[in-house]
Amino acid sequence: MAGLDITQHATSEPISLAWAKRQCQIESSFTEDDDYIGGLIRAARETAELHTNRSYLTRGFREYYDGFPEQRLPIPYNVIYDIPFPHHFESRAHNRFELSRSPLQFVVQIQYLDHNGATQTLDPSVYYVAPWKEPAKIARTPPVAGNPVPCWPHPLHRADSVWVDYFAGYGAPVTVSMEADSAVISGAVFTQNNVGQQISVPTAGASRASLVTTILSVDDSGNATLSSPAVAAVSGVLAWLGQPVAGIAQRAMLLLVTHWYENRLPIAAAGLKELPYGVKDMLDNNRVYYQA
Repeated sequence: MAGLDITQHATSEPISLAWAKRQCQIESSFTEDDDYIGGLIRAARETAELHTNRSYLTRGFREYYDGFPEQRLPIPYNVIYDIPFPHHFESRAHNRFELSRSPLQFVVQIQYLDHNGATQTLDPSVYYVAPWKEPAKIARTPPVAGNPVPCWPHPLHRADSVWVDYFAGYGAPVTVSMEADSAVISGAVFTQNNVGQQISVPTAGASRASLVTTILSVDDSGNATLSSPAVAAVSGVLAWLGQPVAGIAQRAMLLLVTHWYENRLPIAAAGLKELPYGVKDMLDNNRVYYQA
């Protein structure tokens, strides 16, 4: 990978303000620090993402490469660094792209600069995506009997000549209500894009467990019908729409928020030590390793 841009930002966080305030033992009626805690939540999520190479929110990304896999592009260093060493080269020996943010939701397109500097979109039949792997991989389509082996095109010999647009991340929290023995869920405005997505509604299942099911349909008012009805009624609960963030990652973020809320200076009193199985241990267990 030569670079990464965020092309579409998220509007929520993987942990709520109310959850963070409970972790910090702050009364819900005390709102003076709400903006400050919101900033800590954002910083904790960004810290966790940098450590784990994950996106804990659904976002759009554009990832740049200096060529296609299996190609050795003779890119002179003076093209990259503007220094006069024309006989030094950079190469890509990998046989696939490995996307740097997990989990992958879908690839939008692969584009590249041709030898005239014009942007071209790669035919999707040339490549296949393995989204179930972490990190997700993109490789050439395997040869099929009777068909020629697809080849990567040859892009312009310069840095960042190839890029992949994709969406990665987990779902988002939504506030919802349900009646007992009803599959209709209301409170949030759902769209047709949510049909087929997983949703987890706390305390709406049997014995007050979470009701984990999928969205079957969405009406014109934005109310959704689920594949399974609620066993118990819930009102104004925070449900999770889409693949849920691992609990261990959420706990690590909450620990960071609490630590930063209670320690606002870059120094601390002597004698403090890190707790075992703390933030780093939790995030290490959720980390994705990829080849840049």
